[in-house]
Parts: sequence; C-alpha cells; structure tokens
Amino acid sequence: MKIVKIFKPFLPLIIAFFGAVIFFASYNHYLLDSSLVNLKLSLKNLDDSGNLQEVKGILDDTFLQEISRDSFDLAAAIKLEISTQLIKDLPEPEQVVNEKYLRNLNSAMKIDLSEAMLRENPNLAQIKDAKHFINEVIEEKSKGKFFLVSKIEDALVALFPKKRKVAEGKVLPKIDELKKDLSSYQGPQLQEKYLEIARLYLRIKDLDNSFKNVQEAIRLGPDTPSGLKGVFYLGIIYKAKGDFQQASATFNQVKNKLSGEWKVFSSYQEATAVIKSGEMTRGLALLEEIFGKNPSSEISQLSLFLAGHIYLHDLNDQVKSREIFNKLAKETSGSKLGQYITYKVNEDVSASYIKKGFNLLEAFTLLKQSRESSDERKCIEALEMFNLALETIPNEALAYGGKALAFYFLGRSEEALKVAEKSKELSSKNSENIAILGFIYYNLGMMDRAIAEYKNIANKTTSSIDFYNLATLYALKNDYSESEKAFRKAIKFDPEFSEAYNNLGYVLWLGGKYTEAKDFFKKSISLNSDYLDPHYNLGVALYAAGDYEGSRKEFLYIDKINSGYKAVKTYLARIKEKLGY
Repeated sequence: MKIVKIFKPFLPLIIAFFGAVIFFASYNHYLLDSSLVNLKLSLKNLDDSGNLQEVKGILDDTFLQEISRDSFDLAAAIKLEISTQLIKDLPEPEQVVNEKYLRNLNSAMKIDLSEAMLRENPNLAQIKDAKHFINEVIEEKSKGKFFLVSKIEDALVALFPKKRKVAEGKVLPKIDELKKDLSSYQGPQLQEKYLEIARLYLRIKDLDNSFKNVQEAIRLGPDTPSGLKGVFYLGIIYKAKGDFQQASATFNQVKNKLSGEWKVFSSYQEATAVIKSGEMTRGLALLEEIFGKNPSSEISQLSLFLAGHIYLHDLNDQVKSREIFNKLAKETSGSKLGQYITYKVNEDVSASYIKKGFNLLEAFTLLKQSRESSDERKCIEALEMFNLALETIPNEALAYGGKALAFYFLGRSEEALKVAEKSKELSSKNSENIAILGFIYYNLGMMDRAIAEYKNIANKTTSSIDFYNLATLYALKNDYSESEKAFRKAIKFDPEFSEAYNNLGYVLWLGGKYTEAKDFFKKSISLNSDYLDPHYNLGVALYAAGDYEGSRKEFLYIDKINSGYKAVKTYLARIKEKLGY
C-alpha cells in the first residue's frame, strides 16, 4: 500500500509515458523520423556485431531518404556514404585458422606472432570509424528534438530492431496530387514539380519512376538550376542501380556547372563512382584533387579522409595514408575531424605498421622453419615498420614488443632484451608483450625469469600459445604436474592444437600415466597426421608396452617420410629382432 501511495502522484505521467510508447510503436512508420531511427538501428547492430550487410543496406537506404528531402545536409550525406564504404565484412574464423599459430621455431618455445598481428583487425578499425560518423549524423539530426521523443525512439529500436521503411501510404498520395496538378504548371515551375516527384519516388526507392521523372525535368532545360539538379539526381540513380561508369560520367558532366558545396558534393560522387567501377587509382586522385581545390570545405576534408582510409586499409600503403592524415590533421586542427584523426585514426596507422612488421617476421620465421635460407632483410624491414609505428604513436608497447623480436631474430640479443623489457614497462598488463619478454628470456637461457613472466599472465590470457610456453618451461624444469596443468589449459583454449596434445602425452608418460599418454599421442596424430613427433612418441610407447606390430607401423610411417628421423632405424631393427623377421 505504501508503494502505491508513493507512486500515486506520478501515475498519470507513467500511464502517459507507456501510452505514448504503445502509440508510437503502432504508428512509428508515420510519426517518427525513419532515417534517424534507422541510423540508431545501424549503430546498435554495429555495437552488437550484427549483420554487416544488413547495416550497409540500412545506410544505403537512409542516404537515399536523406538526399530526397527538399533540403539536406550535404556533409551528413557524405558521412553516411563513407560509413557504408568503411564497413567491410569480417573474415570467417576458418579463413584465419591456418595462420593462427607459428610452430617449430629454433626452440621448444613458440611465439604467437599472428595473435599480436591480428589484435587490431583492420575491419574492426574501419567499423569504429563508421560508428563515429554515424554518431555525428545522429547528433546533428537529433538537435532540437524533444527529449521524450528521442527516448521513445531509442526504446523502439531496442524493442523492434527492424529497419523502418518510408511509409508509402504517406508518399504515394503526395505523388498523385502533384501529378494531377502538372497541367497547371509550365516552364521552370513544371520542371521543379517533376523534380519533386522524382525525389519522392527516390524516397521510397522506386528508382525506375524516379529516373523517368528526372528525365522529364532535364528535358525541360538541362542548364536551369532545376535541370542541373536533375542531372545530379540522375547520377545518384545510376549509382544506386550499380551503373557506376554511367554515374561517374553524369557527375563529371554536371560538377562544373554547379557551384559551392553542390559542386564539391558532385565531385565526391564522381570520385566514389569511379572507385566503385574499379578504377581505384583515378578515383583516389580525384578525391585528393577535391581537397586540393578547396581544403576548407567539410566535404573536401571528408573526401581526403576517405582517400587516407583506402590507402591504409585497402591498399596497405601506410606511408601514403600517413602523409594524407597528417595533411588533413593540420587543415582541420581544432575541429571534431582533426581531433578524431589525432587521437583515433593515427592509432590505426600505427596498428597497420605493426601488422606489417609482424607479417614480415612471420615470413622470416616460416622460411627459417622450412630450412630455406632465411632472409634477414625481412627482419630489417620489420624493424623499420615498428619504428614508423612508434613515430606515429610514441610509446606504443606492442611496437616495442615487435622490435624486440626483430632484434632477437637478427641475433642482437642485448637490444632484444632491453626493448622487450621496455614494452612490458609501457604495458605491464598486456599479455602479448609479457609473452614476448618471456620468449626472449627463455631463448637467452633465463629460465626462472621466463617462467615468472608466463606465470604473470596465466590469469589474464586466453592464448593457447602462452599456456603452451608455460607448460614447456615447467617440463624443462622437470615439474611435470604443473606442466600437465598448463598443457591442458592450452588445449582448452585451442582444442585443435596438435603439438599441445603430443607434448601433454609426453609429460603424462614421464609421470607414469602411460595409457592416457598414448591416447593423447593418437589425438595429436588425428589432428595432424603429417606431424611426426606424436607418431614417434606413440611408436616408443607401443614398443615399451610390447605392442611391436603397432610400434612398427608408426616407425615405418615415419621412415617413409623422413628416413633420418631420430632413432627410427634403431627401433625398426629392434622390432625386427623381436618379431623374428
């Protein structure tokens, strides 16, 4: 009863609020700004790692809805287009599984280069930037909006996470009314009415009818203000239909006849249509040209931003992207875009250098692993990449970690240790840097320090490589109980880690758990039949158990692939004696 009394004065407001929610839920197609609701929905999907193709579709449709208005924010429209361009599909897990681990370096320890390399997936970096621009458009469109309406919109997005279409029931009657009155207009007024009808059709994504009415508007005078806008919308329709060559030609035709931001906007549309048609080099040159002609224009600045992103994420040209973003940061200093470049985009540039550095180290170690002559130039180039990353973002811990590995692979042990310790100092809780330091400690014979570092990250990491390394260190110290625990953790985080199964089997064997050891050797073989160590270990275990036929089968398999492998010949000779062959 007390609760009822407390809330009684507020009951009318509570009832009104829920009534409003129900009302808006029923009629939100008609009463809410569908563009704004869809932008909030696209942002929610990106936050929730939703279907990226669906998000791109929402943004494409919202762009058409926005530019079909009587007046619209040109810069906001470009931010929507850029967001669509930036959202790339993330790779499926199976696409990266084969490069997940680097095995068999010059020691029992492993170093997980790809884990660090993939830490900041370029796709995720671009999605972060897309979210930034979508948020900016939402903020701009929400200015002056009644607080309660905004909250109801947010609630509806959460309750009904589906794309809102423009209500044809509102648009089609307007089109019919305009068509009935066409006969009462002539000249520029008639031209403007055809253009208005075309924009309404574009708003409901009826591209064919929009195209017909735009053509009618152009036919009445292609060089009048309405006619020029008609040519512009013709380019938009071509682009929406996927005819990018025709779109670029149309924007090229109209851009020099328009003035102000409309001219810049048309130039941007031409450049992006050229890129979508496959002419990347020409399209990028056009984007840079737009900025060069009018660097103070927001659309020009956004054009150069897109060029920098394409160089960074699509062409992997860190040098050019860095040059572009530095130029843009100077021009936009103090603005939202300038601050975003300084504090966010430069992180992506640095991460791209780091990624390239780890790629080069990976190539170097794979050459070394395959017993080909290793190319030290790859390590030297990797070192350059890590240094460039540090020039972009000083004190980037992972760049120091990469430098440490490059120094180690180049035989510069003292520098490797000094830089690895610096990386840990900069980021003492980062498991990647600690793992690198532990790897270097081990290879320099500093076993206790190596174990201490890997123990330090045991409760922070989910990397199977980290637990594999810790287990290996314990095994080398003859601590089989702790080694077993760590190998089991490695397998937990990567159930297909063939080497961990083999080495766990080996540790179990040393601990007297013979039957279980054989099971793990077999599991390792089932995951990678070309991996010879578990075949050998199983052969030895079967021999010790008196299963000479089973043992012979394993050793013959190894002998066929690598006749000089360990003591295979000796075991085969002993088995021959045992079986009396």
